[in-house]
Amino acid sequence: EEGHQLGNHTFTHPDLTKLTADEVRVEVEKADEVIKRYTDKIPHLLRPPYGYINEEVEKIIDKKIVLWTADSKDWSKIEAPEIIQNVQKNVTNNDILLLHCFEQTVIALPEILTDLTEKKYQFVTVDDILS
Repeated sequence: EEGHQLGNHTFTHPDLTKLTADEVRVEVEKADEVIKRYTDKIPHLLRPPYGYINEEVEKIIDKKIVLWTADSKDWSKIEAPEIIQNVQKNVTNNDILLLHCFEQTVIALPEILTDLTEKKYQFVTVDDILS
């Protein structure tokens, strides 16, 4: 309704390539259950933690794998101004931007959104990009 799209990012954020097939299934299914509980929907997208994925894991997961094309590097625990600078330097048309729910990212987000809006970027769902 508001244009948001949720995807699965696993339940405990493990490196899926180091898990057994059953452990991979549990990680994805548990996250799906939580998302369904609050949204009444099961996501068809999955972003693997750390971007680590292989053919074995892809065969187990019945979801579209989505990675990113631009990295804010907020995962390295940097301050908001550096996150903003990384986005400004790295984002180009049709990018999927990697951001996390960290305090400094939340602080940086209003300026990032303002800057990208002023540069005429449009914010769309992953499905919009992939279609």
